[in-house]
Amino acid sequence: MYSKIRSGEYLAQVLVLGLLLLTATAGGLKAQEKTEGTMTFTVRTVTVNGNFSPRHVLAIWVEDANGFVLTRKLRAEKRKQYLYTWDSNSGGDVTDANTGATLSSHQTHTVTWDCTDKDGAIVADGEYKVYVEFTEAHEQGPLRMIAFTKGPEAVSLSPDNDANFKDQTLLFEPKVTVEAGFTFIADELKVDFTNTSIGADSYEWDFGDETISQEENPSHTYAGTGTYAVTLKAISGANSASDMQEVTVTSTVGIGVSGLDTPLIYPNPTNGFVTLNLDKDAGSSTIRIFTSKGSLIYARQVRGRDSYKIDMSSFESGAYILSVEDQLRTYRKSIVKE
Repeated sequence: MYSKIRSGEYLAQVLVLGLLLLTATAGGLKAQEKTEGTMTFTVRTVTVNGNFSPRHVLAIWVEDANGFVLTRKLRAEKRKQYLYTWDSNSGGDVTDANTGATLSSHQTHTVTWDCTDKDGAIVADGEYKVYVEFTEAHEQGPLRMIAFTKGPEAVSLSPDNDANFKDQTLLFEPKVTVEAGFTFIADELKVDFTNTSIGADSYEWDFGDETISQEENPSHTYAGTGTYAVTLKAISGANSASDMQEVTVTSTVGIGVSGLDTPLIYPNPTNGFVTLNLDKDAGSSTIRIFTSKGSLIYARQVRGRDSYKIDMSSFESGAYILSVEDQLRTYRKSIVKE
């Protein structure tokens, strides 16, 4: 009986230990998530009227829970040892930092951080601290720290001013994967576009005919037959992606006389010859082919023919306007060369 109880207690302890290990492991995995992004910090410094004022040395750097991560700016020609906090925490490391001479006046500073360490590796998500320190004397000067959480969510902070640090802002923008894409359905000159982009919250369309739109799923009607390069730019903050596709639209416009059949044109689309069935009783017929932009590239006059073949094999792929004109009518039709 005693042995069974002890065995049961042991089994329960093992289960509890297993759950604790699983929880700790899951927490560790979560802590290792590494969101790419950009942190931007801006601050304006104000003098403390030190011995060498307004000349001063300055440092801005980033730390995490374990200490120093990266210096973002150091302005100190010879007196950087008096930036006591920075010097102690960083060991004087200025890897990938913006460095320069001692400052002769107070000003606004803006630094960015791409969330990498001094080895260029993306750091783990979590809390980070941005420090700014300056001194105008051989002694500890003003020091300010702003903390933010790096992760999948954007951060925007505007800390209160104090005597020596004004107009502070901190922005963190996680990198968002944006993919641009769209499908479309053309009905003669009208095209309905369906946006299939991923990760975007705004859009810019260029329909290739000097018209644009910011709608998510626009419809657009073109002025004439042609092939247009349509570009969609999908945007999320500072991130964007683009997709370009060629859209061909065609339009059939006929002007005829009652009782007369319009010419039969086949095959359409074509990859070579196209045949026109004509009315030989209509007398002389003038056949012309225009590009989608209206340039004449083919012209022939035929008389008394039931049909006429045109070799389009040397034409570039795209849409064209074919015009047949005789004494009774003018007929125009869009034809596509594949």
